Amino acid sequence: MPQLMLLLYLLIGAAVLVLVGLLVVLLTAVACATLFVAFVLHKLGWDRRLVAYLMKKQGVRVAPVAKVRFDDMDEPIEAHWSFGELEADDSRRPG
Repeated sequence: MPQLMLLLYLLIGAAVLVLVGLLVVLLTAVACATLFVAFVLHKLGWDRRLVAYLMKKQGVRVAPVAKVRFDDMDEPIEAHWSFGELEADDSRRPG
């Protein structure tokens, strides 16, 4: 009788291992297919349109794109660095 129970346990264990193996293979294939579809959508530029469509379908309101005019684009960008001690009369020094 104990050998029959051992055989039953081994059969159940083997069935569980086969089921887990199939699930791993299936989920790996689904993940690879999803990544491939996402890559193709990104390369075609449809991923942003798809997200915008899904957001619009859910009722999400997005602010319209605002065009900003920059008047100081011809000015050079300047930065002044100092590594010395700040003077006592400097207005930028926290007091």
